[in-house]
Amino acid sequence: MRWHRKLSLLLRSLLLRKQTESELEEELRDHLAQEIEANREAGMQPEEARRTASQQFGNVELHKEECRDQRGLGLFEKLWQDTRYALRGMRLSPALTLTATLTLAICIGANTTVFSLINSVLLRPLPYPSPQQLYWIGEQFGQMESTFVAGPDYYSLRQENRTFTDVASYDTTTMNWSGRERPEQVIAAQVTPSFFHVFATPPLLGRYFTEEEQGSKAPAVVVLSYSFWKDHFASDRDILGKSISLDGLSRAVIGVMPQGFDYPRGTRLWKPLDMDAATQLPRSLTRPMRNVLIVARSRRGETPETIAFELRRLTTQIRREYPLPMQRSPFLEHMKISSV
Repeated sequence: MRWHRKLSLLLRSLLLRKQTESELEEELRDHLAQEIEANREAGMQPEEARRTASQQFGNVELHKEECRDQRGLGLFEKLWQDTRYALRGMRLSPALTLTATLTLAICIGANTTVFSLINSVLLRPLPYPSPQQLYWIGEQFGQMESTFVAGPDYYSLRQENRTFTDVASYDTTTMNWSGRERPEQVIAAQVTPSFFHVFATPPLLGRYFTEEEQGSKAPAVVVLSYSFWKDHFASDRDILGKSISLDGLSRAVIGVMPQGFDYPRGTRLWKPLDMDAATQLPRSLTRPMRNVLIVARSRRGETPETIAFELRRLTTQIRREYPLPMQRSPFLEHMKISSV
């Protein structure tokens, strides 16, 4: 039987339920009557012919179920029966229903979360090479652990470490893009020029930021994500050098990152981090310190153990670079730099 024939039977059985049931009962009665007539023609008495035909024909209700299953109706009937039974049980035991519903919700949510983590960490390949060499570094001051690092310590980490090929700092933000009738808020990141080198991902078009393009007086430049470039500029390969309006400031596009690269997750634009060594060093009691996020790429052959040892060494060394009054304060008493 072709699929459209089965579908038409199923729809007819659902929409014309009483009529199809009546036709089914009539068809089964005709079959039974034909069996009885055949037995009578074979010489049986009427009662014997009926009894024999009934035995040969079998359970009438079972035949009905088989016919319904052939139409695909049996599954819907069982589903409806189960649904009515469940609703009746829910009405009679609301507390048990609430407990079961909450348990299912928690379990489904937990499974979804675990799968999302496994998918992002294990199943979906990261869009940059040798991700096992990447380390995110945090800092502890006093009793407070943090994923952030003080701005001055970023420059010390980058210059004084012995285990990383490069260290980068960044911060997350949002920007208003004025390319449409109404401004659109876009997820963005402020990054140091070393950021893209740490991830070892070359741009699809153009270039990265240079050392001169950082700090509070950095030129107004921007790097686009692949999705932003595709969605808003129709993958225009002549985009380089053109200006776009972000937070009311015209910024020149200098690069486009390849598809899949959107770190921090969901980022669509990158601009230079408004921090430089001149604003952070030397350390002083009166100089404000900027907090930043740090990611670093280790040298080949380094292990988590050697990285941890190096960060302990750097903790001791960097603490000594603070002015003496700060070294003696509770703020630096439990200072610790570690991978997070």
